Amino acid sequence: MCLATAYVVGGGGEPILEEVSYMQLDGDHVQIVSFSGEKKVINGRVIEVDFFAETLLLEQYDTSTAEVSPENEE
Repeated sequence: MCLATAYVVGGGGEPILEEVSYMQLDGDHVQIVSFSGEKKVINGRVIEVDFFAETLLLEQYDTSTAEVSPENEE
């Protein structure tokens, strides 16, 4: 199984979400979901997906990040 770690450009190298198993692009929003069901929606775009290193690199347009817990899913 291939799970990725998501980072934001300029984020100091700290991951914003680990064990990412799902990513959806919707205009200027990137939704990522971890294996455990934790969700984050980033206002930005995907810069790079590295399958070998298992990393996602995102550019965030602003500092608002919506976090959605598994029990609040629609």
